[in-house]
Amino acid sequence: MLVCFDSQSQQADEFRKLAAWVQTYHKPVIAVLNSRNPVWRLPPRVPVASARSNLSRTVHEHAGNIRDELAKIGLSGVPVVALSAKRALFARASLPFRGPDELSLHKQRAEFGVDQLEYWSNFPRLEELLVKTISRHAVPLRLGALNDQLRGVLSELAISLGKIEEEARQSAETIEKDLVDALLRLLGYPPRNDKERRRPLMSGERDLLHELERCRNGAFQAPVEGEFRQFVRQRLDAELGSLRSRSLQNAEECVIRAFEKRSSPPNVGSSPSSVPATGSRNSTAHAISARSSRYKRSIAGALAKAPKRCR
Repeated sequence: MLVCFDSQSQQADEFRKLAAWVQTYHKPVIAVLNSRNPVWRLPPRVPVASARSNLSRTVHEHAGNIRDELAKIGLSGVPVVALSAKRALFARASLPFRGPDELSLHKQRAEFGVDQLEYWSNFPRLEELLVKTISRHAVPLRLGALNDQLRGVLSELAISLGKIEEEARQSAETIEKDLVDALLRLLGYPPRNDKERRRPLMSGERDLLHELERCRNGAFQAPVEGEFRQFVRQRLDAELGSLRSRSLQNAEECVIRAFEKRSSPPNVGSSPSSVPATGSRNSTAHAISARSSRYKRSIAGALAKAPKRCR
């Protein structure tokens, strides 16, 4: 992979982007530094050797900065080739040329010749490096490319499996919270020693509730006595409490009247005033049954609103 930099600036964002590319593609890297100084490696324009040395030192500093930044992202020992891209273009471009700075191209070709322009551009050094790399290391490069391709496929597979795992975990948590836990709180948690209540949760010899709790690393915290049973008990107490009070009051009055008449007390169980009328008992039973049915329907409606993926 060729990564190209400019001598005028090497931005931090460029190296962050390069780090992302390397992490994604895992390709061998060759860095190319394009010197935009028009007189670098152009001796006719800079005849003084010390001036040419200063220009080369500046380019060398840019190359050193690139090496340091590459080392920070884990790319140490990357070759850096400095060249003049514009001069290489002037040497290699085909005619007629319709690119930028057409007049300079014709002028420099006429003045220096294409061979000299190509040599001064330093582009042949980059070509030589690429040719040697391919000719001497073709097999490792190919194997590396295949390994990178396999790594990419496995990475994508791992990401996909991770997404599936996360979706499954969220669905399981929703099912446990909105359905299983809600039903256990409604009906009551069946103790493990209560075989009668555990029977609907068995599949052969497997205790499905126990297996679920083992998978979730914890038991459900629902009480043994469910909300529905508590509701029915409360309604029974509320509806039958008044009847019981009236029965006790009638029995007490019956005993008092018997003592007042100095006669034997009548049979309390057969006295029409000692027990509630059959109609009262029936109406109370119907009222409790109706309230229980409404309560069950409200719970069923709440469970029906759970997400479809939970069913």
